[in-house]
Amino acid sequence: RAALDARLSLLERGGSADPELRAPMPGSVTTLLVADGDRVAAGQAVLAIEAMKMEHRVTATVAGLARIRVAVGDQVSRDQVVARVEPGADDDGADSAASDERPRGGAHDAAVPNASHQE
Repeated sequence: RAALDARLSLLERGGSADPELRAPMPGSVTTLLVADGDRVAAGQAVLAIEAMKMEHRVTATVAGLARIRVAVGDQVSRDQVVARVEPGADDDGADSAASDERPRGGAHDAAVPNASHQE
């Protein structure tokens, strides 16, 4: 059922997958099936929400890195963002993410080696 809901949601948005995963109804988060930062596949169950003694699984709409925004026991409302999948995050993407953490600006990067040559 959850996979069908994800596909229908995709069609409603004109074919573009939304990386934000939303609670389908109000309820309580019962299980986190992946950890924050885990790699997930499109259609993979990410977490479970219980409502009216029924468990509903929230599935990833795209492949990428899961960013969990709730904890087990949290009460969520309908359409609340419970997780996000950073699409396209693969091994090559991890390298470029690491390079984004370095200071930007070629002049600064070049100045450091030049300073060591002047010592």
